[in-house]
Amino acid sequence: MGRMIQRKEHNEPMENLGFLQQPDGRMEAEVQGMKNTTTTWTTKMCRSYLDRRTMWEALDSTIWRSLDYKLRATTITKKQGDEIEKRLYRPLMLRLGATRMLPLTFR
Repeated sequence: MGRMIQRKEHNEPMENLGFLQQPDGRMEAEVQGMKNTTTTWTTKMCRSYLDRRTMWEALDSTIWRSLDYKLRATTITKKQGDEIEKRLYRPLMLRLGATRMLPLTFR
């Protein structure tokens, strides 16, 4: 027998293919999820004892790949993207061996 289709509210997010979608098309839940993921990862990396090269490799191969996958499937504004990026780079810049004042273009 088949399963019943569960009714969802228009603003209730559901996880689908690794990211949160809302039936009304808004991305607030996904943006908040990306911010939380970024903050958690950054906090752990700042407390770690990894050298700069390993930090760059971890940035490129773990969190950035995860964000890149999600960004291709979302419709967020530039402002929301900048907020996520700030949470990622601001705490890590010194650990990565770069100045915090480095323009976003070069990060």
